[in-house]
Amino acid sequence: MATGGRSVSKTSEECFDFICTSCDRENKTLEAVRYCVECSGYCCQLCTDMHKKFPALSNHNLLDVSQGKQAGNQQPRLPEFPTERCGTHHGKVLDMYCKKHNVVGCSTCISKDHRSCPDSQIYSIPEMINTLFNLSNSKQTQSILKDLMNSMSSISDSKDDQLATLIKARNEALKEITKFQKALETAVKKGAEISKKVLENTYKKLEEEILHDKAEVQKTKDALQNSSKILQKAEGNRAQRFVCTKLAETQMKEADDQMSKRILKNLEDVQLLFTPNQSLMNYINGLHGIGEVVGRTKKRTDLYKVKGSTDINIRLTDDSSSGNMYVGDCRNGIVCFDDAGNYLSTYNDNDLSATDGVCVDGRGNILVVGCLSNNVVQFNEDGKKIGVVIKQQDGLQSQLSVCFHQKLNRLFVSMVGSDVLKIYELE
Repeated sequence: MATGGRSVSKTSEECFDFICTSCDRENKTLEAVRYCVECSGYCCQLCTDMHKKFPALSNHNLLDVSQGKQAGNQQPRLPEFPTERCGTHHGKVLDMYCKKHNVVGCSTCISKDHRSCPDSQIYSIPEMINTLFNLSNSKQTQSILKDLMNSMSSISDSKDDQLATLIKARNEALKEITKFQKALETAVKKGAEISKKVLENTYKKLEEEILHDKAEVQKTKDALQNSSKILQKAEGNRAQRFVCTKLAETQMKEADDQMSKRILKNLEDVQLLFTPNQSLMNYINGLHGIGEVVGRTKKRTDLYKVKGSTDINIRLTDDSSSGNMYVGDCRNGIVCFDDAGNYLSTYNDNDLSATDGVCVDGRGNILVVGCLSNNVVQFNEDGKKIGVVIKQQDGLQSQLSVCFHQKLNRLFVSMVGSDVLKIYELE
């Protein structure tokens, strides 16, 4: 409840239901004692006194706790108004909500962009906050924000490691180029310079991609962190919190879109390889290089291990695809077809029973579900079993389908007759 004009620093754990809007812009947290209708913002005692001091502000309508709405036995409070401003329409307050599109906006936004929406779907946030706030789960949004920020931090760290791996691979490739160059002596110096140039161009391209991804991740992380801070700051003001929540949800959707569209490579996937051409001596005068520089992903050959697992209630559609198609044979193996549908081979294993769901990891591995054996078995692309990734004691029972998320390194498993989706984080 706002009762005075006390001030706390940004690092203080003390929170007020309403904080001074003007002082907040100066990174100061002061308790609000009035709400100015004309300024569309809350005022601390100092700002209230300033209103009375200057003639241009003296006629502003300053609301106090007597104009606030109280429910039940609640103590008097200031009126609840959002204070977030529209970035498009000259700083107008975001005080309107379109339920149809689940977005907040100023009055101009709503009248311009939502003119076709039914009036029954358009709400004034200050007037309908008691109804609207029940529709918004701010705590869940805050939790998701934290998870997304953690994910962005993890991706950023991975990009740093990926860049270090790329530099190391580049250095190793340069050593191979130099070694082969010495073996060819003077006749291959021109070709060596050409290969070095190709290597540097390939390296720079990969480096630019990684740095670009890192910059985008940091940008999104900063936006999420800012949304989180704003949401925390609006703890006691439901109208402000509602607006901040909706803005955060929009930011979260953009972050999810970024994560779903961005193709992220694992740390070990970055390689710069130099392959010597041993027949080069016979053709040295007509060549434009002494080997091939390739930036490519490295196939995984070791067994995945379960790092952690989560259960959620959802229905999963497996939309995985790769060069070859693998189909469970409902017994103890899988049948392999090429991309034209021609039969290639059948893989069998005694650890599998009633095979059904199959997916690939994009790194040369096949993950197969055993419905009755209650496990997931990993094969390489040649049909050789690497091992059992997930067992019954990991929580599997009558699983039906499986899908691997390469970017997150997670395995999604659905089960027969259940809406529970099990998510396993692999390493």
